[in-house]
Amino acid sequence: MPVRCLNYIISLYLDLIKEKGKDILLPPIFPLVLYNGDDNWNSSHKISDFIENNNILGDYVSILIYFC
Repeated sequence: MPVRCLNYIISLYLDLIKEKGKDILLPPIFPLVLYNGDDNWNSSHKISDFIENNNILGDYVSILIYFC
């Protein structure tokens, strides 16, 4: 799910840049995932947890975290 959220955010940003030009300020986005399944949501909310050896990237690892 974090990768999907990141894809949606990047796609929106790319569309905005294409439509309004590259000199615009992009809006902040608060990633929110609504889940209504019967089981508890047990997947990580951070994209860095899905990147192998993310600790070697230090401060340069993506910090996308969605709210669930």
